[in-house]
Amino acid sequence: MRKPLLNTTILMIAAVMAVISAQAQITSVNNGFFYYPATWDCMCVPSPHTGQSVIINHAVTLNNDIGVYGGSVTINASGSLTQDGTPRDMHLNNGTLVNHGSLTLDRLWAQNGSFDNQGTATIRTFANEDDLNNDGITNVADSMYNDGVLTNGASAVMNVSTFYNNDLLTNNGQILNVDSMTNSGTFTNAIGAVVEVDSATNTGTFDNSGHFDVWAFTNTGTWDNYGLLDFVDMANFGVFNNHSSIVGTGRFGNFTDFYNLAGASMVVNISFINADQYPAQPNGTVANFRNHGTVDVGDSWYNFAIVQGDAPGAFTVQDSTVNYGSLIGTFDLCDLTPTVTTPPIIDHDFGTADLGITYCDVVTGFSSADTDGFSMFPNPASGQVALNLPDIESNVRVRILDAMGRCVMDGMIVGSSSATLDVSGLSAGIYAVMVDAVRGKYSYRLMIH
Repeated sequence: MRKPLLNTTILMIAAVMAVISAQAQITSVNNGFFYYPATWDCMCVPSPHTGQSVIINHAVTLNNDIGVYGGSVTINASGSLTQDGTPRDMHLNNGTLVNHGSLTLDRLWAQNGSFDNQGTATIRTFANEDDLNNDGITNVADSMYNDGVLTNGASAVMNVSTFYNNDLLTNNGQILNVDSMTNSGTFTNAIGAVVEVDSATNTGTFDNSGHFDVWAFTNTGTWDNYGLLDFVDMANFGVFNNHSSIVGTGRFGNFTDFYNLAGASMVVNISFINADQYPAQPNGTVANFRNHGTVDVGDSWYNFAIVQGDAPGAFTVQDSTVNYGSLIGTFDLCDLTPTVTTPPIIDHDFGTADLGITYCDVVTGFSSADTDGFSMFPNPASGQVALNLPDIESNVRVRILDAMGRCVMDGMIVGSSSATLDVSGLSAGIYAVMVDAVRGKYSYRLMIH
């Protein structure tokens, strides 16, 4: 007589459990394993793969892989979802993942749905194919692939080892510690945003209005620079438009189309080269560097193709100048250490130069040549610099700007035709000495070594 009662009890418990486990929202009530009933208010195992909403307020350990299909997982600020000793995977498909606390996984595949991270997410390998909003900290130890819409918030940080963007990426915050980055989609680095990367290749469209800091950089797509680009070595095989500031501590090479637009500046501390690709491209593309701004070269300048531009566009070259190509327009080419004295003032000229090309004649550029009696000596310098300002009628303002346009020295010269500037506290590099006088504004290129 007891067996039927026992069987009836088991059936009743199973029925109750089935009702409870079918509830739409399940919330953690204890620290524990994800796949353990006592962790949850339903005394059941959640199933976000069937559309349930799971809310985590405690330290929950993921002791198996998890799929979120049509349901949702929300980790609140007091909660965490952390894989156990075995690497665990999450597959997000038509689901929602929201993290305000801590999330640790081996692999995350956001195939379809959305991931909103406002806490800390640590993932070894991450593939995003839908909407990802990062307003917290995302750490990707191995690789991240974006084939969806990725937005990094203004106060957000992403630390990624290998980064590949194949769709739409907008960075308003910081993307740091990147070993290698490839962009074949559309990448927008907004005003105030920062990207720090060792090796970067752009084959898509890149709009930089923030700060992009890279060691080795190759562009084969389209790049528009409205902010600051720092590089060590750079090669352009695509279309590059510089509207703002570029600072290079190493070598620069242009092999297709480069536009240094009016008001823009470039600093290349070692060598500048403009040359056609070898072997030549089948479509007959010729390298063309168009300079309407300023380009300062700390060592040597080489042209084997076309360099063109209009005044006040200017090149200032510290060491040798070599031309095997064509110089077109009215830009200024200033060799600070010339070996010839009659135009074209080019150390080794085996090409052509338009009659409109000038040589150290632009007073608004970074030139150290005397202008209307204004002079500065010595240059390069490391300690004191004598600045001669004859026939001054009133006070003169003198400012020194670094290569990024930041004012590092600002003062007045009162009632004197000369002054001594102490530059011993400045780091080695290229600077502009700006003089605001009654007769006009003048600027000089100053090299600190």
